[in-house]
Amino acid sequence: FEQTGFRVLVVLPLSWMRSKPRNGDRGNAQMQTPQLELLENLRNKGLLVASPPTDDDDAYALMIARRETQRAAKRPQTEDSAGYVVSNDLFRDAIARDATKSLKTWLSSARISYTFCDMGSTDDYGDRILDFVPNPRHRIVMQAESMHQSVS
Repeated sequence: FEQTGFRVLVVLPLSWMRSKPRNGDRGNAQMQTPQLELLENLRNKGLLVASPPTDDDDAYALMIARRETQRAAKRPQTEDSAGYVVSNDLFRDAIARDATKSLKTWLSSARISYTFCDMGSTDDYGDRILDFVPNPRHRIVMQAESMHQSVS
């Protein structure tokens, strides 16, 4: 999404940013893994929003995306710039708490499901990695794919 010009933010619990050794590991308590390095890289780029440990990270992700949708509605638009949530979560708890009853309708077009698939990609060391594959039938994914193909 970022490569096609969409603003991207990753929302996750702050606890995911803590590094600690796994059972059986010896040595430095500040264990580094490729996943933690990736999260630190996202944080350094300003792309990561860490929710407080006792808070509901879904609530932050939904609020950020809905605010972006509201901002987009106020701008003259030449292209789609609303907020979206990339998640396989159906947000049933959030929908049940929604006093306005508008969240379910908004999510029907704003939530983008995804999967990971072995498409033959490899990392810098030649090891196979899984590719992120967003729902190809979501209209914004189709738009991003179209933009990507026209650039290629």
